[in-house]
Amino acid sequence: MKRRRCGKLTTRVSVEERVIKSDAVSIGSRFKGYASYVVQELVLRAQAIRYRRERWLMPNRRLLLAALPTGIDGHCGPELRRLVLLQHHQGQVNRRSIGW
Repeated sequence: MKRRRCGKLTTRVSVEERVIKSDAVSIGSRFKGYASYVVQELVLRAQAIRYRRERWLMPNRRLLLAALPTGIDGHCGPELRRLVLLQHHQGQVNRRSIGW
């Protein structure tokens, strides 16, 4: 049976490089390179977006307000809604314990 070969693999996340310097190096020591150690982390960050919607006063004295982007319904964005629904259905977390 012949195996299929995959194409080039690309990393899905960017890898941040940090160099850790040793404090206990004695005089006469020789540098021999680095030993790599990869740690994966998930970073969740809060983001608040202020939409500044245009307001126009029409000649008939009515106020015209620009529409919000699609997917915005209330004061929670679509990604936050998705996370809350995921927690509710898969994590069996009720909305009261989330605070929503």
